Amino acid sequence: MKYFEQLPSKHLSNYIDKYWYCQADELSNTTMSIPFLNHELVINFCDNYSISRESDYDNEFVNKRSWISGIQRTPTISKSTGQHEMMGVLFKPFGLKPFIKYHSSDFNNKYIDARLIFGNSFEDLIQQIQNIKFPKDKISFIEKYLLGKLSGDYSPKYLKASLNIFELQTENKKSIKDTCKQSSISNKSLIKSFQKHIGITPKKYLQLHSINKAILRLSKDPKQSLTNLAYDLNFYDQAHFIRLFKATTSLTPRQYAKCALSNKIDESSPNFIFHQG
Repeated sequence: MKYFEQLPSKHLSNYIDKYWYCQADELSNTTMSIPFLNHELVINFCDNYSISRESDYDNEFVNKRSWISGIQRTPTISKSTGQHEMMGVLFKPFGLKPFIKYHSSDFNNKYIDARLIFGNSFEDLIQQIQNIKFPKDKISFIEKYLLGKLSGDYSPKYLKASLNIFELQTENKKSIKDTCKQSSISNKSLIKSFQKHIGITPKKYLQLHSINKAILRLSKDPKQSLTNLAYDLNFYDQAHFIRLFKATTSLTPRQYAKCALSNKIDESSPNFIFHQG
């Protein structure tokens, strides 16, 4: 498979983490995606591609040309067969809102057809991108489109400040109180801002942020002590850590670690667990 990533231009670097592109002449695999904190715009040129919940295979999101994925509550399963070609835009946690008129909470735990968000003309854009030969030119084309969509609906400064505090104090209720105190805002105002610009509450953000930190550390060192890991991430105890980890990923930390030891984890994106066939 051919895969590469590209950073956004300076004008969009405040809102977008990266662009990505992957292509294979023939592919047959199944991938489990563990929830992460980014919204994503995906454009799909695959022969056959579907997304479903691990517990609800009957309600599949099948062969859509494009979609925006919100922050998910549980893992999803994607399947690809035949010719494979996809590209995507990974937004920062608060980065989607400036490009759309909807609140980010409207995307929570959903996959929404991008035409419903950007209009039917988005289908023409997809066709133009598909006809472009080189992947980097495809990315330049979608970036130009997003620059035209950028509005003045920017997130408040205290929202970014709260994310910086959360980065240092995962799974800690004190950090939410500290953010409100330092920014002179109420807890209710912070919740409303998170739901509008990120899509979930500060508490849920902290929990998911903590689990994503745990996933990253386990992917790099799957044999480490779970007790020490839970302590480092400010969980009450190991049992609390394991319960939240399994509720988010459908796996125990040890089961995830076994996947890492079996080289089933995407090294650059440890939220993805690959299974051939």
